[in-house]
Order: sequence, then C-alpha cells, then structure tokens
Amino acid sequence: MSSSIEEDVGISCYITSTPPLSAILKQRYSDFLVNEIDCNGNVVQLNSTAVSTSERAPSPAAPAPACSETGNIEPNTAPEAAVVPPEAPPHASADIAALLGYAQLLSGLDKLLPSEGVAAVQQFLTAVEAYERSWAEADAPSDADAPVEKPSSAERVKPPLPITFAVSSNKDERTAVHHFFKQPGLPKCSTETMPAGEDGENCMRLCYHAQRRKRKREAANGVGGAKAAKSGGNNEQVFLPGGPKYCRFALCKENMDSGHALSLLARAVHCSPSCFGVAGTKDKRAVTVQQVTAFKVAPSRLASSNGRLRGMRVGDFELVDEPLHLGDAKGNRFEVTLRDVGAGSLHDVVAAVEAVREDGFINYFGLQRFGSTGGRTHRIGALLLKGEWKAAVDMILGRIEGERSDNDEARRLYLEEGDVSGALKLMQRHLTAERALLEGLRKQKGANFCQALQQIPRNTRTMYVHAYQSRLWNEAASHRVRTFGAKEAVAGDLVLPRDAAEAAPEEEAEAADEQLAQQPERGRLPAEAHVVTEEEAASARYSIDDVVLPLPGCRVQYPRHATAQVYRDLAAKDGIPLDSAPHGVRDFSMTALPGGYRRLLHRPRDLNWRLLRYSDPDAPLALSTLDRLTGVAPPAVNAIESGEEVGAGEKIALQLAFSLPSSTYATMLVRELTKTSTATAFHKSLSQLAK
Repeated sequence: MSSSIEEDVGISCYITSTPPLSAILKQRYSDFLVNEIDCNGNVVQLNSTAVSTSERAPSPAAPAPACSETGNIEPNTAPEAAVVPPEAPPHASADIAALLGYAQLLSGLDKLLPSEGVAAVQQFLTAVEAYERSWAEADAPSDADAPVEKPSSAERVKPPLPITFAVSSNKDERTAVHHFFKQPGLPKCSTETMPAGEDGENCMRLCYHAQRRKRKREAANGVGGAKAAKSGGNNEQVFLPGGPKYCRFALCKENMDSGHALSLLARAVHCSPSCFGVAGTKDKRAVTVQQVTAFKVAPSRLASSNGRLRGMRVGDFELVDEPLHLGDAKGNRFEVTLRDVGAGSLHDVVAAVEAVREDGFINYFGLQRFGSTGGRTHRIGALLLKGEWKAAVDMILGRIEGERSDNDEARRLYLEEGDVSGALKLMQRHLTAERALLEGLRKQKGANFCQALQQIPRNTRTMYVHAYQSRLWNEAASHRVRTFGAKEAVAGDLVLPRDAAEAAPEEEAEAADEQLAQQPERGRLPAEAHVVTEEEAASARYSIDDVVLPLPGCRVQYPRHATAQVYRDLAAKDGIPLDSAPHGVRDFSMTALPGGYRRLLHRPRDLNWRLLRYSDPDAPLALSTLDRLTGVAPPAVNAIESGEEVGAGEKIALQLAFSLPSSTYATMLVRELTKTSTATAFHKSLSQLAK
C-alpha cells in the first residue's frame, strides 16, 4: 500500500526535512493507547470496575443513638417517630405523594363540561387516587422480621375503567378540554373525541394509563423483570426525584469502534444506544479510554456487563446532572509505540523526533476521517452534494475488497439482482448505515432514493458531506505549504486568536466513521477570522501558529491569496458549487453548513519519547488499561540510553507520549516523523515482513 490513498484525500506535504524512517504502527493494539482529556484538562483513566456505596441507592438513614450530657451513648433510647405530611399516606413515595389530591386541580372544569361530566371526572380521579395510594403502600418498607402478607387478587385495588362524557360540538372548546387534562399534576391520561351518537351529541373518552404508570414505577425502583430492565432498572432505586438523571462512567475498549462498543453495551444492559452520550469517537485499532454518560442506567447494571462483553470494560461510575455532547473534551493523550524502527543511525531517530517537537506537523484530517472502506466516504459526500441519489446509494452499498462473505453477498444481491430484502437479511447489524439504507429502500420500494438516504442516522449521513469538506481542507493545506512555506504568516492568510473556536460543531468528533454514536450535537458558530495585511505580515505580528484555513460553509471567508482558488477549482472539477445548492435537501447542501476554521499546523509541546530494544516481534512493550484491570504484569522493557549501541538481532522501538486537541490526528504526527504512509494495510504488510 503506497501513499496514493493519502494523496487522494489531499495529504501530500511535510514540513520537516529529516530523513525517512521505517517503522510499524499498531502491530499490537497496546501499541496505540488513547486516553480522553476532559473539559477540566484531566486525563480520563479507568481505575475500578466496582460500584462504590456512593453510587448505590441511598438507604434510609438509621437514627443516631441518643447521647447523655456526658457524651456517652444512652442504651435503650428510642428515636422519635418521623413526621409524615398529612396529605401523603404512610410510606408513600415522594412522587406519588405529589400527585395526590387530584380533585383539587379541577377548578375551571365546570366551564368546559356540564355538571354530569364534572361529577363523572371527579369520581374517575378519586378511583385513580385510590389505585395510586395502593401502589404507594405496596412500596412501603416493612419490618424485615414481620411476615409479609400479599393481598389477594380480590383485595387489590383495580385501575379505573375509561369513562365517556358529553362535550361541546365546538372544536375550540373540545381542544380546551384536551389541554385541561394535560396540565401538570394530573395523572397520565389520554383523551379522545368519540363520533357523535344517534342523538347527535359529541362525547369524549378519558382513559388512565395504569400500565404505563406501573412500568415507570417499576423501572424507577429496579423491579419488574425484562421490561423494567429495558428502562434502566437494576434492583435498587438510584435515580431519585429531583436528583441526577445520568450515570457518567469510563469506557475502555480494544479493537472496536466507539459506536459498535456502545451498541454492544446497550444490548447488554437492555437500553437504547441513544441513552449514551460521548464527547467524541475514538480509534478502532487501539486501546482507548473515554467518558460516557447514560440516561437513567444504574451503575450496578452497567458494571454487570463487565463479565459478559469481550474487549471492553466500564467503571469509575458517578451520578451527574448533565449528559456529554460531541465536543465536550479538550483532546486526547496518546502513548504510541513504533516497532522495528529502521534508520541510518539512532541519531537520525532522535533528530526526527526533535524536529517534530520543534516545528510540528501539518494538521491534516487523517485517513480515519475518510472511513475504513477504501477512502470513499468523501466520494459519497460529493455525490450527495450534487444530488446524484442513486449513485450515492450504489456507492454506499458497493462491494468492499476483503469484506466478510455474508456482507459481500448482501451487497452483491442488491447491486446485481436488486434484492433489497435478501440483502437486508444477510447484512450484519453493526453496518448501521447500510442496513438503514436498505430499510429505506424497502419502504420506498426502490422509487425514491433520496428518501431512502434520509433513513440513515443523521450523524452518519452528514458525515459523508463533512468528509468532502475535509478533503478540500487537506488539499488547500497542501497548497498553502507548497506555495508559501510553513515558517510564517503571509499577507492574505486568515488568523484566529489562540483561544478562539476552530471548528464547526460537526468537526468536533475525532476519527468519525460509519459507526458514529447517534447523539445530538451541541453547536456553535465559527469565530470571526482576521485577514493578515501586508503591514502585519512585514512586522511578523502573527505567527504561523495563528494561521487557519476554512472548512467550506456559508459562514466562513476564504484566504485572500491563491489558496482560496484551490477550494473553488476542486469543487468545480467535482461539479459542486460552494455558494449554491442544486437541490433542496439541507443535510446534503454545502450552503446549509456553517463551516469553520482549522489550524494549519500543530506543535506537540509536551512530546516525550524513549527508545527501547527488544527481540521478540510480538512481545508487549506497553501496559494497556485492559491489561492492568485483568492483572497482567507490566512488560519488561530495556531502554536504550544515550550513546548505547544496538546489538545484532535486536530491534528498536520508539515510544512516544503526547497530547493533542480534539480532531487532531496522532497518525499525522507519526506520518511527519517517519515520512511514510499511515494506511492500515501498509503497516499490516510491514508487520508480516517483520515476522
């Protein structure tokens, strides 16, 4: 695998002049360790998979023993009885008690209904109140030593049956009745206008949702079997009224996309993947640690998945008030091990590392940005921007070299035979975009490709357009470096203050791919860029570190020099206008994207490194979080000190540790260091040769 894949997405320049190095990237998953850096600047670690008592349900506080005036504990001193508010029945839970007294909320109903209807509603709500009181008493904690007597089916309070009452023939008045029963404080009921009877009188049906109320209560308390489990129950009451609604935890995964890992976790704890929130996606071929929030999924239920899910662990649970959104992280901390380093001398290796630390690297979007399917994500984006819907569908469902046989057969069935149902049966579930597209095609019966594309989750379908944006940015960055160098800001450059927002919200997720977790994006508009004048360039008011290039969109400006034309020429060559849209689908329109700005270069100021010697090509050289949690001993490594020589038969490894901001790719740092391709297939071939 040559560098042709990188050149196809605009990655073609270097800014350091050190000789190339040969090295193997990601031979083992532990050779690429990634830890998220949260908004407070802390590196996220997974230290414990246990659930501490602070994350468990708060148990009723035992009364403190009474003390005498001397401070000694008095024996046989009984605590005073707790005071129960008169409006709540004994042991009633707080949320049930707040809903009692429904009849007091009927003020004004007499203006909407006749007296017979008001009386029927009052009787109905009295029955609802009695039913909910029975649930509150059933929830009451009982003396552990006292025998528990379960009421017989005849003694149980039944939920009231639906009632029907007369309403006005005026539509506005009937609408007011519907709204009346939706006011806060009343129980969950549905209202439905019934067809007029033989007497011509309009009626309305009022129904109480007892089962919905029961499931909600059971889920909150963690009982009720599988149905409650799907709602997040876990045999203990964790999410109390008025308290935190989210569980934040650390997720460690190995050789797994973030989206796929969350899908497996959701299946294990019986919840929807949409319950989870993340600050960004992480590399697949790596061991990564990141924070995740889960809506009303209890810590003990999450912890129970640790023994059942291979290649991942969760822990360090904490209840919080707010979920994570894309972009809620400062960046990532990397520990990268390059194996079988080949160079003219050890001095060349040291010089290459120091050059990257001093001069930095071009802040290209890495190959992960363009997908794991041969780098065709940006091509799909170009087809969508042009409105060529069928061609886009065919490319998304196109065959991929080396793919599993069942997925390959599914793609063949669609492309060659048009068999949508057959393809859907064979396509694996983790291919969410392909399966959603096939579902859309089945619904549309092959007649509306645009509507079928809309069935793909929004974060995934807009990813195609963002990949095309990224390719234009990469090409512009290469032109800027080739034409004006990478030493200083020149007239016509765009610059941003160092604390300004660089990227549009859709660019905050790192290493996005087809399994991007589905969650809302919290957006912000791009900052206002400044155009460097001739005087400012001559006085060196701005440095090369301040220079940014735009991601195309409707709210950005372009440089005032030749690099601006690169955007227009490339887009025109692809048949895509940057300032207009050939169709009205916003998700696939450049004019609907705000755009953003991205730094041209990045300097890893905290880059640390060391050289290691080893002989076994498969020997572990770094301890991953998963290894540590499973009790694996740290690997014995032999560091090469300054001035030492490498013996015959010994191999050299270069271990790097550094931090990068969000959406900055560690593989681009490695590329600048080695001057070789970062394509996965290229390094797999090197790994095979090394063995």
